[in-house]
Amino acid sequence: MKTSITKITALSVFAISAMLLSACSEEASNPASNEVSVEEGFLLEGVAATGYAASAKKFYVNNNAGERICEGETNEAGEYQCSFANEKANWPLDVVVELEESDIKAIVPDPGEGKKKMIAHVNQMTNLFAKKAEEKLERKEMTRSSLDSVNQECTQKLLGDNVQADVFVRQESFKAAQKGNLSAESSLEDMVLHTMGEIAERHQQQLETFIAEEHEAQSRLMQQDQEFNSYLAGNLVDFAVTDENIQQSFQKMYGVNLDESNTASAQMIQLKNRYQEILTETPECNQENAGTYAREMLYLNEEAKRLQGVESKTEYENAKMTAVNKSLQTMEQTMNQWQKDSTCSDTTENVEIPAVPRQQQGSRE
Repeated sequence: MKTSITKITALSVFAISAMLLSACSEEASNPASNEVSVEEGFLLEGVAATGYAASAKKFYVNNNAGERICEGETNEAGEYQCSFANEKANWPLDVVVELEESDIKAIVPDPGEGKKKMIAHVNQMTNLFAKKAEEKLERKEMTRSSLDSVNQECTQKLLGDNVQADVFVRQESFKAAQKGNLSAESSLEDMVLHTMGEIAERHQQQLETFIAEEHEAQSRLMQQDQEFNSYLAGNLVDFAVTDENIQQSFQKMYGVNLDESNTASAQMIQLKNRYQEILTETPECNQENAGTYAREMLYLNEEAKRLQGVESKTEYENAKMTAVNKSLQTMEQTMNQWQKDSTCSDTTENVEIPAVPRQQQGSRE
């Protein structure tokens, strides 16, 4: 009887161990519900992001016939995988990630004959691309070439003439920042999304609305929006994106435009260093508050210089100059208090930034 119990116990331990290993494996990869090997079919994978990694979010993939070919859940880094049999590959595919407020989507074209694997990221940029493609193209017209053309047009309107859409769509370098985990690897491309989300929240907008409005105004955020670039520089420090990664990412963003890439990365690194200097001068217990102000102050100082150089100011520009100067004065006084207070006895919670109106860059042209 004792031997029998021992055998049963051993079998139970083995079974439990197998279940735990299976569960751990599933948690790490979050495979699609009908996974097949790459040798037998096709593998689609990517990163879902909304300014942070879209962690533990449901996703699904539908083919062009509207058939759901796989579904699953993203992992902590926002990564998903979808593998399916070749006969299910009725292109283009729709990859949808379900969010609380509204879903985000990417349209994935036929990668070409002989391909068994493809990267397809899903984020607020690909969601914009999908909406514009659906406005301009019939499903049968959604080839890689036609979709890439729509993507590139959207990217240039929103971010700048030299920025390449591919960095948000299918580049391996795309890594999403994880909420509450500053040590997680993140990329410049994701920091761009993160910064758009931060500015949208600052101006009490949804990210999707912010992107749509800036796109329609042809704002070219990375090219000429000082607020955007100042906030981006702060995020690059906070998420420990190295100068080397910034340079490499700008080279991918700008493609063959090497001179523009080098200029843009140098300017961003300079802004990043200025933000870092402000934090270095501030006691650690006040650095979170100082960081909040530093982003805005980098922007406002540049905006003050720009407005002072405008000879015939509009009513909007006069109102903005007054708001900018008032905000700078308030923040500089508070920042000086934080930097002088080495004991951090004057630590302030729930710091608010004085309100400054925002206008899309395109409306200045």
